[in-house]
Amino acid sequence: MQKQKSLDSTVPASIGKSLFAFLIDFLCSLGVMLAIYFGIAKPLIGRSNNIDGIYNDYNKFQSDSFLVGEDSKALSFPSYDKKSNTYGYKKYEEVVWKYYTVFVATNPNATFFEDDEFLGDKNNPIEVGKWVYNHIYKLEENNEKEDSFYNSPTETTDYTLAPTLKQSYLDLLEAEKNNDKTETADKLLNYYYQSKDNSVSGLYVDCVKHFSSQPYAEELTNKYSSISYWIWLPGILISPFIFFFIFPLCISKGRTVGKLILSIGLANKNGEEASKGQIAIHYAILTLLWYILALPINMNFSFMIVGTALLIDFIVLLLSKNHQSIHDKIASTEVVDLKLSTIYPSSLSKEEKIEEKEEIKEDNYFNKPLKREEKEEEPSFEVLDSRTIGQARKQAEKIKSFDEFENK
Repeated sequence: MQKQKSLDSTVPASIGKSLFAFLIDFLCSLGVMLAIYFGIAKPLIGRSNNIDGIYNDYNKFQSDSFLVGEDSKALSFPSYDKKSNTYGYKKYEEVVWKYYTVFVATNPNATFFEDDEFLGDKNNPIEVGKWVYNHIYKLEENNEKEDSFYNSPTETTDYTLAPTLKQSYLDLLEAEKNNDKTETADKLLNYYYQSKDNSVSGLYVDCVKHFSSQPYAEELTNKYSSISYWIWLPGILISPFIFFFIFPLCISKGRTVGKLILSIGLANKNGEEASKGQIAIHYAILTLLWYILALPINMNFSFMIVGTALLIDFIVLLLSKNHQSIHDKIASTEVVDLKLSTIYPSSLSKEEKIEEKEEIKEDNYFNKPLKREEKEEEPSFEVLDSRTIGQARKQAEKIKSFDEFENK
């Protein structure tokens, strides 16, 4: 049965309606934000600042480093691929060697760092190779290390070639391959890349970190991030301002698109129409939450702040008797169900409200559909005939006083 509209008090909007209305407004705002980004900001701001060129330059620089695949993602190899008879460590070994001896040594935009302690000539492959032996693999000439997987260099070592694996490990790999085991292959793979306890390590990981610190890579990354920020900024500023501030101030009872669809709106704490000031405060808080995303800080951190604030606000709404959120309490407003509530203008006096209630009751009485019994007993002013005369006579016989007649 449909609930009757209350004339004496407001009925708080259900949690479901409030949440669904917010989701509608959120999706509308997000849609306009994306439209501004792709339709206006990116073509104008992005193109004028050559954002695609910067993106391509970074990808080219990254690809030249040998550290990523064709999909521009980090490399990942199994310990042993039986089908191709290849070891993962061997592929990583080649990548690490080429990164330092080819990419860093020959790329004009790449460089060794002061902490690398490279004092030789980067154009001399022998000096670069010797540095890789000493600083990357920790191998010194004529100083064999038992805990190393690789042979130490000698006077006859060709430093233009990568270090060679010790014969003992080669024998273990061959024996395990014949017995479908990968224990040694796993150890060698972990030497280059190991993921453990949410952290990664190994020679390949060191190369990735070295690349990320390259001045040219940092320059391109910073340029791209800065331009991307300015492309997103118009949408973040304009869209929430329209849907969470302008619309509620222009639509009666402080309704957003979502509230309009679900027939809910704002009232003050006394059940009267909320003032424009209260509506502005109510929605200014929500709009400012959106604007946290516009701050030039880490995007993940800003999303975490906004998400936490909205979650706390929703929990307060759940626990509140009148379903008031934090911004409701600050603005002295509440979200009410307009189908079940009568909101009076705040300017009316107590007597005027009573008078208006009576008028609404009278309008409701005369406008409501008659029940079947009432329709049968309703006096008719049609032309009298034998049927209506008989019906009128029966009604007259039931009347025993003038008061009863007047009530009829």
